[in-house]
Amino acid sequence: MFDEGVVDRDYLTDKNGEKAKKDFLSGKLGIYVADNANVDFLTTLRSTNKEATIAPMLMPKTEFGQYTIRMLNPLQMTTVVYAGSKDPAAAVKEIDFMISEKTWKTLKFGTENVHWKNDELGCPRPINPDLRKIEMNYNTDLYMSATTIDSKDVCNIPVVNKDIPYAEEWSKIKNETRDLYENPAVPLYTLTHNEHMPTLPADLLKINNDWTQQSKDLIAKTVVSGGSYTVDQAMNDLKSLKQKIGQNQTMDWYAKWYEQNKKNAFLTKDIYQFLAKK
Repeated sequence: MFDEGVVDRDYLTDKNGEKAKKDFLSGKLGIYVADNANVDFLTTLRSTNKEATIAPMLMPKTEFGQYTIRMLNPLQMTTVVYAGSKDPAAAVKEIDFMISEKTWKTLKFGTENVHWKNDELGCPRPINPDLRKIEMNYNTDLYMSATTIDSKDVCNIPVVNKDIPYAEEWSKIKNETRDLYENPAVPLYTLTHNEHMPTLPADLLKINNDWTQQSKDLIAKTVVSGGSYTVDQAMNDLKSLKQKIGQNQTMDWYAKWYEQNKKNAFLTKDIYQFLAKK
């Protein structure tokens, strides 16, 4: 595919993905991993091709099964109390204050009738976007520790701003994407989300980093070398590399950790159970 030009010949040098993004938005590229895309993405695409459409797609199914490549972490650790704190009770009271609904709503929405007002359902909705950009956009981290789930269920349903071109269509695309990717039938391919993975000891961390980089190099070599470096050759070299740098030690460490912690750790199966309850 690389020789035939199906795979972008510059993909290895496109370190920040901007070339791929530009090629997709201009209609030169058909498949693109659109991290953190918003409605502007669709608007820009339509500016060059009014008939262009976007459809989410899963990773291909193989003999090993079908998996999702990534997802947002649904349960994050955002706050800790220092073990040597002089007054841990006071620290927890501070956390209680920060996660209270009144506090996070003020931090997230601002002042009533200045930054927000209640809609017909009695839910706070942002107003005056220019003022919010100046006075509110800096403080996202201040309410990061809170769940920001409203006690009034109807207020937790995302509202589409119909004044924005293509907003409703983009909202539909986002919902279709979540339905595809947050599906236990097509699970996350790892033991758990990478933010919940245990930290390797320093020696194994170096081995794992070396393995990650060198294996990527071999895979890239396979893509760009055509018939001169086959997939079978690459697989044999990957097996040799794994043995040479000691990556089996890392796998053994993870296996031991799993056996010791599987009852209490937040694993992939727990992610889907958590999402089902949300």
